[in-house]
Amino acid sequence: MKKLLPGLAALALFAAASAMGTLSAAGPYAFIQGAPVLSAKVPFEFLAGDVNLPAGDYEIQQANESTLMIRNHATSKMTPVLIVTRLAARGNDQVTLVFDQAEGKNYLSEVHVSWGDGFALRGAAAKHTHVSVKAEKTAQ
Repeated sequence: MKKLLPGLAALALFAAASAMGTLSAAGPYAFIQGAPVLSAKVPFEFLAGDVNLPAGDYEIQQANESTLMIRNHATSKMTPVLIVTRLAARGNDQVTLVFDQAEGKNYLSEVHVSWGDGFALRGAAAKHTHVSVKAEKTAQ
């Protein structure tokens, strides 16, 4: 039972940080070893999951099978975003972020990568249009 308690404490800490919407760069999150890092300059405010993020420079990396982490360069704050499903590889060298635009808001809804399957995220629930932002692979 004593061995179980540290694991539960770490889980409770992560749940609390997730509920606040952000984690610090030194937060309790381990990334998939060797997961590529994407960089993008997003020219508008947007929603990532339930968290409103300002326009700016961001890095995105897969944390685990169900979560992407988005790091704001200016603040170093990290935001976890749940992956809804994987998207089939497009078979090209484009790395893009796709945003749903609805009711005056932008929702990060898809991340497409050049090296494999992309990621579908929770986007707009209402009728929407799309806008893409180019990204690039910056590290592995």
